[in-house]
Amino acid sequence: MKSKNLHIYAIHKTSSTYLVLAALLLYFMLLFYHGFQVYGSDTIETVPYALWMNDNSLFLEDFHQSNLRTSTFNERVFSVFFLHLFGEHIVWGSRILHFIFTFVLCAGLIRFSDLFLKHFSLSVVVVFITLFPLYNINIGGNELYYNMYVPSLLAKAIAIWALIFMYKKNLLYSGLLLGITTCFQPLVGLQLFAVSVPLLLFWEGLKKGTAYFICAYLITGGICVASILWAQGPNIESSASFFDIVRFRIAHHFFPGFFPKSHIAILIPLYLLGSLYFIKSNRFIALFFLFSLLGLGIYLLGVSQEIDTILSSQFMKINIWLKYFSIIGIIGLIKRILERKQYDILAIVLFSGAFIFSIIRHNPTYDAPYPSVLYDWVELNTAHDDLFLVPPELNDFKARTKRSSYFDFKAMLHHKPAIYDWYNRFNSIYDMRVEDRTQEMDIFSVVKEHYLKGEKWNGSVIDYIITRENQDIPNRELIFETKQYKVYK
Repeated sequence: MKSKNLHIYAIHKTSSTYLVLAALLLYFMLLFYHGFQVYGSDTIETVPYALWMNDNSLFLEDFHQSNLRTSTFNERVFSVFFLHLFGEHIVWGSRILHFIFTFVLCAGLIRFSDLFLKHFSLSVVVVFITLFPLYNINIGGNELYYNMYVPSLLAKAIAIWALIFMYKKNLLYSGLLLGITTCFQPLVGLQLFAVSVPLLLFWEGLKKGTAYFICAYLITGGICVASILWAQGPNIESSASFFDIVRFRIAHHFFPGFFPKSHIAILIPLYLLGSLYFIKSNRFIALFFLFSLLGLGIYLLGVSQEIDTILSSQFMKINIWLKYFSIIGIIGLIKRILERKQYDILAIVLFSGAFIFSIIRHNPTYDAPYPSVLYDWVELNTAHDDLFLVPPELNDFKARTKRSSYFDFKAMLHHKPAIYDWYNRFNSIYDMRVEDRTQEMDIFSVVKEHYLKGEKWNGSVIDYIITRENQDIPNRELIFETKQYKVYK
């Protein structure tokens, strides 16, 4: 008996070692393949927030940061809290935290896949296919992994373990983890909760474990969501509706008409094949597909009726899980028709094909080159409480200079009333309206061309305006210029 227990322990220890090594390998491959960003893209919302947590004199006049800090328990505070612990070492903090949560995500994805495939190498291949060749092939513009430290990465790293505990019927821990997921990224957690409750009722029934799951979630994620909703102020006047503003700015996340048709053509057959495997072999994932698709149907109906609350759910995010589950299902279908001794060969063939396809699509992104001469001048010659208006391409201006911005096109809170104020400022600066948006439009390129074409923005509260070298501002003093940009006071 003793030797048998030692043998079981040895197998568990070996599998854990392989899991750690595979997750580490995937992390470094992700870093090489996708690159890494500290100041780019969505970090415009988090890095300045972390800087403010360390120095409350910063960003006092900043439009986005002021709106975000309306609620202590807002949708960014928990992830940013970890980053602010690194003080001024934002770059190292971002790298370390990104490594930790990417490792947790990869380990969770491998472990979850192995629950169904019962083959470690094939489980690793599932994760590789999801995060490499099929990356950025999606319905709704979202992915499981991001090459920067953002709340969504943290949320999904924890959410996959919530699903693992759920499948193992440890529902108290599952509810707690999903609640924590919601604190990091409300929509990720809420969507999984909305699918999980009916799933558990059909899978487990109305038992004690289901009640534990719901209660554990409500006292964690439920409180966070309630706090965010409570902090939202009264609506303000706007010339456009919430629905139209969302369609104008971020249609690629919400509206099927703006999703790439090629992605839909790839993923719909993927869903059908993957779900076919689970319908015949696993009721848990089959129910996940069922209630996710039901939720998507309700979402599409709500969007067609222009219901703001349903639009706000951004339920298209659930597709990230359906894509991943479908890959598990398809490999499960192939595995079913093979003999056990052929599984390793299948893993090698699938990995090789995915690797070749990944090389073709290799397109890493890093922090863009920034106008260092301009930023250095701003830091040396202006005060922390000065308010700037900057072109939309200067996404990293706030984080690198620690100066407040009157308006950011990239950074937009997706709830009322902040979204109305965002649109009013946008319209006054860029002189563009919601009806100007078309499906074919590259919105960011068009917006760049319209910078400062509006004539209604409140110039009296703005201390400095940065323009491109070919733009002039009458009645403003030109005090500094580089080859690319000018600064007016």
